[in-house]
Amino acid sequence: MVEETARSNWREHVLLAVFYAGFFFVVFSFAAYLTFPYDRLRYLLMSKASAPAEAGSGARTLQIGELSPYGLSGVELKDVELVQAALTPADAPKTVRLSELAVSISPFALLFGERRVDVEAKIGAGSLEAELVQSSSGQHIEAELERVDVNELGLGSYIGLPIKGNATGKIDFTLPIEIPKSSGDVKLEIKGVHIGDGKAKIKLPGMPGAGLTLDEVQAGKLDLAIQIQNGLATITKLSTDGKDLKLSGKGTLRLVDPMRRSRADLSLELKFADSFKNKSDRTRAMFDLIGMRPEWQSATGPDGTMKVHVTGALNSMRGAPQR
Repeated sequence: MVEETARSNWREHVLLAVFYAGFFFVVFSFAAYLTFPYDRLRYLLMSKASAPAEAGSGARTLQIGELSPYGLSGVELKDVELVQAALTPADAPKTVRLSELAVSISPFALLFGERRVDVEAKIGAGSLEAELVQSSSGQHIEAELERVDVNELGLGSYIGLPIKGNATGKIDFTLPIEIPKSSGDVKLEIKGVHIGDGKAKIKLPGMPGAGLTLDEVQAGKLDLAIQIQNGLATITKLSTDGKDLKLSGKGTLRLVDPMRRSRADLSLELKFADSFKNKSDRTRAMFDLIGMRPEWQSATGPDGTMKVHVTGALNSMRGAPQR
């Protein structure tokens, strides 16, 4: 009897100790969660992400309007703006804007030697959800886009003209330690594509000067499909069905490290509608000027289709008329 009473008391003491330890852990975690210096973390992130200019890229700056806790293992950022400065005054900076960005890390994945990061972002009126898994063998990214504003992602800076549109689709990309073994698929549909704004200048291959001002082009819906295998990204579909422009293309992108130096080799066919060519005096003058250049004459078919060959690294792609 005495032995059973002692055993019962021992169990009670153990349970009481476990209860107090658990209670302390919960209170401590909750207090740390509420008192964590998130504002200091905001400044630390901006400092770490910003970088001075280096060979091949301009200075990079990150601005975060507000940073707060998200769930039990994440943070939420608001009014995020990442700017990659241009290398020359004639080029436009690359700017990415996110109205909201939530990032959370899976503590359980860390136990198995992986980093699993879930990302949710609001971009314009659309959204993006992504999962990034990083392990000793490389990285895997899955992302789903829903009406994402490509203008807020800075897509226009890569072609040198403002571009508007809403992108919907999926990205599944595996990037191992050895880049030549990369694989994946990209399928995107961008609706309501508008290129140019009547103010920005486009640099046409073979044309001297600072460039020509392009009136806004209604390119309609753009369909893009890319297959990646053994480090080679092949464009299997690239087309638009717009009122002003019909575009089709094919080509490849050889992935290397760093990614911005990946090499592109693309062939594009562009056909502008006659109504767009006569949209304004400025537009008529531009196409008249193009028509007088021998290199563009040889690159334009009888139906008015213009062929362009685009080559070079991602951060310095250049186009030229193609026979």
